[in-house]
Amino acid sequence: MKDKNNVSKELLPLLLLVLIGIGAIYVYAARFPNNSSQELTEQYERYDQTAMPTIFAPTSNPPVVTLNWAYADTELLRLNLSISGMDLIANVDDLENMVCNPHINPDEPISLTLNYREAQIPSASGEPIEITYEYGMDAENLESLGLELDLTIGPCADYLNFQETNVTPLSPLPDLIANYHLSFQVPVQ
Repeated sequence: MKDKNNVSKELLPLLLLVLIGIGAIYVYAARFPNNSSQELTEQYERYDQTAMPTIFAPTSNPPVVTLNWAYADTELLRLNLSISGMDLIANVDDLENMVCNPHINPDEPISLTLNYREAQIPSASGEPIEITYEYGMDAENLESLGLELDLTIGPCADYLNFQETNVTPLSPLPDLIANYHLSFQVPVQ
């Protein structure tokens, strides 16, 4: 029979690992509040602005891109976009190569560096895909930032752009679906 001290010593690393995991989840949840949280309405600027599209692919129902919210402080810019109608596109499984990272042109002479992007793909058909982007920036002494955002839905990766590589494609190339444009102002916290 094991004594109580040996059992406690064996469970201590497991307990520590569980506590670290809970702490990591808490930090992540605090960084990206969901759309229903009170913090979203207090810190993040809500937009619900639908992008103006330029459609290239022949379709009667092109995807709809909406800017849900944006947040800026002196070091970070975060954006959340919804894309509805992506279930009409065959390559939704290759989302990273079909929804390109946005090109963002600020009205001030600052550079934006993409830190990461996170996509939430819904389990039910017909629900929008949500993508959150985070950019590093240096926006000291700015009260607000005007942004022009252009997003492309279509082939993004080099291997999908046959004209730009020396690789012969193994399957038909996906069509360029559309380009989307948004103009908005974000207060700098």
